[in-house]
Amino acid sequence: MDFAYLPNLISKKNGLIPMELDITVANRFKGDMEGLLHKHLNIPFEHIPYIITANGFDSSTDYNGETKILLLDDTMIVAYL
Repeated sequence: MDFAYLPNLISKKNGLIPMELDITVANRFKGDMEGLLHKHLNIPFEHIPYIITANGFDSSTDYNGETKILLLDDTMIVAYL
């Protein structure tokens, strides 16, 4: 599954998809990147650990409300596997 359906897609380069979040959304999920990715962006649970790592975090709770995050397309997910 490609994440190209995301509404705030900025660009896609080398399997990384930069995304800018609304500040209210970012603040609501501060300390819960897993919740942001799954509940708000409908990303499958099995992809979440790779996206957290790609954003430079050790765990979901490290997310501190950044409005600019990176998502991964299928080519990057497969590379992690």
